[in-house]
Amino acid sequence: MPSLLKAENRAQLAAHGLKTIKKIQNEVISEADKAIGDVANFEKKYHTVFTSFQNHQ
Repeated sequence: MPSLLKAENRAQLAAHGLKTIKKIQNEVISEADKAIGDVANFEKKYHTVFTSFQNHQ
């Protein structure tokens, strides 16, 4: 019986660990998406400024 309890506890810990990993994975993906958006916004602003600069030369 004790080995069955150990196995059940390990299974519960593993399930909890997988949920934690999935949560962290989702947070990383969310932060990466934000970073991609930031880069895209920077590129738009840079392009606008560069184009404006070229037009005034």
